[in-house]
Amino acid sequence: MESVQRKSILISAFLILVVFAAIILSFFNAGKKAESEWLSQKEMAVIACESLCREVKGDIDFNRGPCLSDKYAFAVRDWVCDIAHNPRSYIDNMPENQCRDFREGKAHHFVELDENCQLIRAV
Repeated sequence: MESVQRKSILISAFLILVVFAAIILSFFNAGKKAESEWLSQKEMAVIACESLCREVKGDIDFNRGPCLSDKYAFAVRDWVCDIAHNPRSYIDNMPENQCRDFREGKAHHFVELDENCQLIRAV
């Protein structure tokens, strides 16, 4: 009788362990999926910003480090596209030369390109 109870306890403990491991793995996979989605959104934002920069480069003065997504449609949600000097200049830190949506908290990420449409950083 004791061996039957012992087997039942061992089987129950094993099943609980399997369920617990499945729950942990599902949380891990959900985190990985969110991270990969963010990375692909980041890559899309960089590509879109570089493309927009090349498209409008001759139309506006890049010397003041303008925010391109304030002036032109930028289709990557929660991101802005900004031009800055590399290395940064005091002009880049002036609020009027930074992206309005980022300053106001409407966007939480930015792509920063230099005056030649080369990536400085994407955060």
